[in-house]
Amino acid sequence: MLDESAFFRDEDYAVNDGELFKAVAPRILPGGQTILASTPWAEGQGLLYDLFQANFGAPRTALAAHAPTLLLRDDERTRAIVERERERDPDNAAREFDAVSCRGLRPVLRPTAIDAAIDSSLRIPLPHAPGDATTAGADFGFRSDSSALAVTRFDGELYRLADLVELRPARGRPLAPSAVVASFADTTRRYGVPAVIADRHYEEAIREHLATHGLRLTPAPMVSAQDRDVHEGARVAPRGTRRLPEHPRLVAQLKAIVSRPTPGGGLTISSPRRAGGGHGDLVSALVLALAALPGTHVPPWMRGLISADVKPLTFAA
Repeated sequence: MLDESAFFRDEDYAVNDGELFKAVAPRILPGGQTILASTPWAEGQGLLYDLFQANFGAPRTALAAHAPTLLLRDDERTRAIVERERERDPDNAAREFDAVSCRGLRPVLRPTAIDAAIDSSLRIPLPHAPGDATTAGADFGFRSDSSALAVTRFDGELYRLADLVELRPARGRPLAPSAVVASFADTTRRYGVPAVIADRHYEEAIREHLATHGLRLTPAPMVSAQDRDVHEGARVAPRGTRRLPEHPRLVAQLKAIVSRPTPGGGLTISSPRRAGGGHGDLVSALVLALAALPGTHVPPWMRGLISADVKPLTFAA
C-alpha cells in the first residue's frame, strides 16, 4: 500500500513514486495486490496520474477507481464541510474532496534554466567578501519542517549562494529554537551579517533568541492573496547573473515549485509537501535572503529569486 503516493519525494526532493513502485511490485506474491492511493496533485505528474489515465474505464495494467469524498461518505456533516470549502477555496475543494488533479499546474522554473545556473566549481560555504552586499534569510520549522538558513552575496554583477544550512527534526525529537538560532548565528557571524530575514511565524521567540547573539530579525512583509498573484512580463534578474552550487536538495526543491493560473491573469505558486514533512524550506530561505539584495526590478520582498528569466515568484511557504 503506497498511501499519498502523489506526494512521495526522496531526501533530495525528487519525485520517486515510480521508483518505489518498481521496487515493490516484483516482491508481491501471486494473487497479491499493490495499491496506490492518494489525494491527486498535478495533471501529468507522477505514477498515480499516469496509471489512472491509462486504465480508468478500460483497465489493462491496473484497476483505477475514482473516489470523491461524497461518494464514500454522503452525510449531512460531510456535505457541510465540503460546501464550506467549495466557497472558501474551490480549487482546493476539487482536489481534496472531488479527487480531481489540479488543472493547469506546471513547473514554474524551467529545469534547463535552473541547470544553467549551477556552477560546478562553486563550493559552499564561500569565504566572506567584505565588498559584496550580503544577506541572510531563514525559514524556521521545528517539529515537522526543517529550519533552513541561506546566505547570499551580490558583487554588482553576480548573485551567489554563499552558504546553505539545514537542520532537520527527527521523529519525536523536534528542534530546539535556541539551538537552531545559535547554529544560524555562527554562520551569519562569519559573513558579518547583522540581521536575519524571516517570515512572521515564531516572530517574538526568534527575535529574542537572535538578540542574545547580537542579531536583529527583519520580518518579511505580509502579503495579501491579491499580492500573491504573479503577472506576465515582470523579470527577476538579468539572464546569466545567478550562480548555484551543485546542491541536490535545493535544486530538486526549485524544480518542484508549481504554478496555477488564477482569475485576473495571475499565478498562485506552491510547493508540494514531501511525505514525512518539509516542503521547500531551502527555497523559502533562499527567497528571503535574496529579497534584500540590490539590482533587481521586482517588489522588494521577492527580489533576486533565481527563477527562469520570465516571472518573479510569490513563494507561499
